[in-house]
Amino acid sequence: MKPEPGRLAILLTGMSGAAMLMSGILLLLSPPEDLILWKGWTAMGMDYEGWFNIFLISAALFFLSALVSLILNGKSVLRFLRDLSPLELASGAAIISIAIVGTHLDISPISSPARILNQWKSRKSENLPVKGLKSMSVEELCSLGGINAACCLSLLTEKGFKIDRLDMTLGDLVKSSGRGIEEVIEILKPHMESRLRERFGDAE
Repeated sequence: MKPEPGRLAILLTGMSGAAMLMSGILLLLSPPEDLILWKGWTAMGMDYEGWFNIFLISAALFFLSALVSLILNGKSVLRFLRDLSPLELASGAAIISIAIVGTHLDISPISSPARILNQWKSRKSENLPVKGLKSMSVEELCSLGGINAACCLSLLTEKGFKIDRLDMTLGDLVKSSGRGIEEVIEILKPHMESRLRERFGDAE
């Protein structure tokens, strides 16, 4: 049986919506970015960037298939809109308006879920021993720890980190290697000058 474009568009809208919902929930519940960079984070074998890409792709598919579905089922959509009462239209517009305005103005209880989630994420990164390493280059970290740059490069590549230049940021390094900055620090810490090691403690 030849698939009907309209039915296929509706099916794709539902499936891409489910993928967008699942990836969106995982991204919401993921640790804050600084903790992800420090510890590393995966869910079902995929890191934050992978789930973010899935969210973007599924969102694009959702809206594209929804648009195609609306076009192919234009008569039914128009009939549905015509059958809506003024009260139903006003109620729908009011609900979305209240949600947007309430979130923007931080009005409880509308903004409470987002506020609680942000507070929870902030608490998770309070015990990081070192912050702000994302934009620091590998060369700068080596210099900070008193390690020879060539030695630093050798130590990291031996442990499987994908690094091709010393001016590569730590954020890019751990993303390309699927690891955490904590691992970088643990590899380099024994080779740092003793007076500098205490700065890089262990996160809880």
